[in-house]
Amino acid sequence: MVVYMEEDGRIVTASGNSLSGFPYHSVVVADGDDLNRKKAEKKFLAKKTAREKILAQIPQWKQHNLTARALELVRKELLTTITPTETTELNALNDFWTGLLCPIRTASDAIEAEVEALTAETIDAYNSGYGNPLWP
Repeated sequence: MVVYMEEDGRIVTASGNSLSGFPYHSVVVADGDDLNRKKAEKKFLAKKTAREKILAQIPQWKQHNLTARALELVRKELLTTITPTETTELNALNDFWTGLLCPIRTASDAIEAEVEALTAETIDAYNSGYGNPLWP
């Protein structure tokens, strides 16, 4: 079977034993392997929660605009010279992304590591979503 997450965040289990035709974030799990299916679902829930936490702080359109501006500044810096004002702006963009993303990514990574260590006896009780105390 294949476990994957749709663009809208739904976690789906489908029949199949190949990733061909499935989204980028997909995992093949042997039929009947409930533990690894549940682990994949818990990890995808952590990814979904991280995505939602980031989007709650900064919408996708704003992320695109900030990324495009940072790319403009980095490109200009590589090809010519940027002004002190542009350097300050680029540093502020970097600090913003680091401050927003690092705590969420760190929590997501830690939760996924905990999920990997779960057993058949402990996996059902584990919350990888908003109720997990590791989330900032």
